[in-house]
Amino acid sequence: MLTAADFKERMVAFLDELIAQFPERSIILLAKTVVQNQHATVIVEKFHQQIFPLKDLIEQRNSELLFQRGNNYIDDHTYKEILQQIELIWTSLDEANQSMIWEWFDSFLYISNKLNT
Repeated sequence: MLTAADFKERMVAFLDELIAQFPERSIILLAKTVVQNQHATVIVEKFHQQIFPLKDLIEQRNSELLFQRGNNYIDDHTYKEILQQIELIWTSLDEANQSMIWEWFDSFLYISNKLNT
């Protein structure tokens, strides 16, 4: 059974991967610190409120609209900053790395949905 702690652990692992690939983006390290210091249920709730409504764009792999709508829709500073950092690096990523990020988002959507239904 999946838990909020599982979600938090995966979110930290995702941010660790971004930090490893883009160590110059210190804001990602800051976002990781914020996530690590929040209670797991708060992280899941915020994701479900802020990112889950953009589920269709993630499933359609529509990065352009995801970044555009995400910047307009998301009001949680941490999630907005994570999405903005991904947008900044997106064009420098090859297809395999973009696919990896989509897969991370898929897993977050799946866990969030399971924990909130």
